[in-house]
Amino acid sequence: MLAKAHYKVAKLPSHRGVSVQQLQTNYKAPDFLAALKVFLNSRATQDKVVLPVELDRFEVFNQLYVKSGPSVVTRHGHGWQKIHAKPKVAAHGRKVKSPERFDTVFVWDEGHQPEDSFGPNTIRITQVHVIFKLPEHPSAR
Repeated sequence: MLAKAHYKVAKLPSHRGVSVQQLQTNYKAPDFLAALKVFLNSRATQDKVVLPVELDRFEVFNQLYVKSGPSVVTRHGHGWQKIHAKPKVAAHGRKVKSPERFDTVFVWDEGHQPEDSFGPNTIRITQVHVIFKLPEHPSAR
């Protein structure tokens, strides 16, 4: 039996073929590639991990739904939380400009805390800048 997914994204990305340079500039993520490499290396379950490079292109999504557990604060049960990561879009033609939206989230990553954390099971507050799909590499297929 397959485990249920704890997240949902749209079937089709909002933007295809987004370069690393565009991610760094438009999504205000200057350390995107370096941070992604550190993350992938820390989660590696095989000997050889195919790391992204500067020339890779990414499929980017504007929002992500994450399944949440019951809240001890609001006493709400399980539910889905919508997280946005959208850059500013300038007005063009009949379309009006839209402001950027980078939601802030609480992250608890059990068992994968960095060495400089305050201990196991630390909750961090972070801002989501990009929701993306990793590019496929020919050697990884």
